[in-house]
Amino acid sequence: MVSTSMNVQRTAFSASTVTSTGTALQVKLEGNADTEVVGELASFLRNVHAKALAGSVLEVDVDMRGLFFMTSSRFKCFLTWISSIEEAGDARRYRVRLKANPNLHWQRRSLDALRAFAPNVVSIEM
Repeated sequence: MVSTSMNVQRTAFSASTVTSTGTALQVKLEGNADTEVVGELASFLRNVHAKALAGSVLEVDVDMRGLFFMTSSRFKCFLTWISSIEEAGDARRYRVRLKANPNLHWQRRSLDALRAFAPNVVSIEM
């Protein structure tokens, strides 16, 4: 495993990445993605996207099981990221697998909408 420095650590939120293989990137989000992390989540996801495109990443696994809350403006960061993946073209496009917490009902509703937005990119694991 190769660690990267793409981390965000705040009082009530953290985001981190670790490359587990040459073709998969692991991302972990925990806590509350609220106004405290206004620009940081967007910047973090842009960095994840750049790293995925620079390598031969085929899939980004996002562990959201410990993400208890996300504002709609932070959710928009995910829409922007997914749109960027779709715009990358077939040769560079990678998949995003969201690992959700089935006990958090907001995740089911919100992530289903994200999957409907980009069914060829997004899958959900409950």
